[in-house]
Amino acid sequence: RFENITLTGSGGTGGGGLSINNSNAGITLGQGAYICGNATTGNGGGILIASGQLTIETGSTISHNKASNGGGIYVGGGSVTFTNGSIAKNTANPSGGGVYIGSGEFTMDGGEIKANIGTSSGGGVYINSSGTFNFAGGYISGNTTGSVNANPGRSVYINGTFNVSGSAACEMPTNGTITNDVFLAHGKQVVITGILSSNNASSTPAKSFMLNFDSTAWQAGETVITTTNTQDYQRIDLAFNLPFTINNTSGHLQ
Repeated sequence: RFENITLTGSGGTGGGGLSINNSNAGITLGQGAYICGNATTGNGGGILIASGQLTIETGSTISHNKASNGGGIYVGGGSVTFTNGSIAKNTANPSGGGVYIGSGEFTMDGGEIKANIGTSSGGGVYINSSGTFNFAGGYISGNTTGSVNANPGRSVYINGTFNVSGSAACEMPTNGTITNDVFLAHGKQVVITGILSSNNASSTPAKSFMLNFDSTAWQAGETVITTTNTQDYQRIDLAFNLPFTINNTSGHLQ
C-alpha cells in the first residue's frame, strides 16, 4: 500500500512512474499518493499494469504524465479498481489521455477523470477491442481530443466492452456542440448492467452521457444499447448531428 509518497520525474519506454507486471501483485494507492510529472516514449506515462491488481483510493492523484497510449494509466492486463481520487491533466499521443484499456479490466465507481488529452481519440478513456471498462460511478469531464477538440471520444472512445450502471456520468455539453462525447465504434454496444441514476446537473432529466458515432458506418436496425430497464434510455442523449433515434424497447437505431 502506497501512502504519502510521490513518484515523479521518471521516463523510460513504459510505465513512467510505476510498472506492475506480476500476477500476484496487489497494489493500493491511498491518501497522499502522487504519481505526477512522468513521461515515457511507450505506454503508461503514470502507470503501466500488465498483470496483477491495482486499487486507487481517496486522496491519490495521477496527473501531468505523458505517454504514447495511456497518459495516466495503461491497462495491458490484470485489473484496476478506481474507487476515488483523481486522474487529471495527463496527455497521450495518440489515445487514452487519462486511461487506455488495451486488455484486462478497469472498474470505476468513484473519483474523477478530468482535463486529460488524447491527441487522436479517447481524451478521458480509450477502450481497445480486448479491454473492458465497468463504469458504475464517478465523473468524467473536461477531457479533449485533437488541437481543437475535433476528434471523437472526448470522454470515452468505445472499441471494446463498455458496461455502465449506477451514478456513472460524463459531463454533458451545454453549448450545442459535440463536446464530452462517448463515441461508439461500429459494431460495439453500450451495455447497461444496472439502473442508471445519474445526478448530472447540466440536463433535465439528468443524463448520464451523450452518445456519438459515425452515422455513415451505422444503419437503422443495428443495436447500440442493451438494457433490461427501458427507463435507462432517458439517461442517454444522442449527439445532435445524428440522423437516428433509439428504439426505447430494443435499443436499436431507427
